[in-house]
Amino acid sequence: MAPVEDPIVSKYVASGLNRVAVILILSKFGDDPTKVKKFVSGYTALREMGFSSANVFEALFMYDNDTNKALAHCLSS
Repeated sequence: MAPVEDPIVSKYVASGLNRVAVILILSKFGDDPTKVKKFVSGYTALREMGFSSANVFEALFMYDNDTNKALAHCLSS
């Protein structure tokens, strides 16, 4: 028997987001499309600058999804 998919996770994955990232995002922000979208935008921008996934997640969580503060944190670490 196949595992049952979480419909909330499936909704975001269907829009092209990474499953692991979605699960982490939802655990922090819940099913808030605005926060999830902002997180994904900041996450993508910081990853494109070369920062590691772990550092980006940590910084965005630490600074409540504030991309500028997360960037400053990533630059100083």
